[in-house]
Amino acid sequence: MARIDSYAIGRLAAGYFLDRRYTSFAYVAETSNLSWSHERRRGFSETLARAGFGCTVYDGFSAAERRNWLAERPRMTAWLRALPKPSAVFAAMDGRARLVLDACAEAGINVPNEIAVLGV
Repeated sequence: MARIDSYAIGRLAAGYFLDRRYTSFAYVAETSNLSWSHERRRGFSETLARAGFGCTVYDGFSAAERRNWLAERPRMTAWLRALPKPSAVFAAMDGRARLVLDACAEAGINVPNEIAVLGV
């Protein structure tokens, strides 16, 4: 059975955005606090740090947010509005990336000009 290298996935995501000359970066974690999400964040943020950049992390979910997207959406929307524009956002998985896109649409944030989103 093959093992997924989540750290390498994070490194590749950072490289993708760095190659496109972004200078503001963020990571959207998976809501259940799973180890692979931590590894993707670590690979992403450590690669960015080696290139001289920081990374804002969206995590720390309440019990209600873990159960229901409607409970989480207002916080994510406000967080996205507060990010510098343009920003490159790496989401822990495709489902989270889709929620980022939904929150951007609700906030009137232009994708990809203001927020670029990459999922896995």
